[in-house]
Amino acid sequence: MDQEKTCTRCGYFNRFYIYEATGYKRTEYGRCMKEYKTKTECESCAKFVPIKRPKLSQRVLHYKINALLTDLSEIRARMEAYYDADGKDEDV
Repeated sequence: MDQEKTCTRCGYFNRFYIYEATGYKRTEYGRCMKEYKTKTECESCAKFVPIKRPKLSQRVLHYKINALLTDLSEIRARMEAYYDADGKDEDV
């Protein structure tokens, strides 16, 4: 079996996750959306298609991070305005 063509690297493989107290834990099992079967991450098949991940330039990444930080700043400003207007809590 070729190590590069395992289900982990396939675009049709959707991994199963278990919810725990600290977050989600990934399992070694998942669903093959092409064969409609449950498989382990080490299996392989003839319908393997590599995962296509978009490559973003540094410029685009900086733009997206800046947009996220702007949104977070807006949320913080609204929360501070809400708590200042109601006088519920001085420490936000």
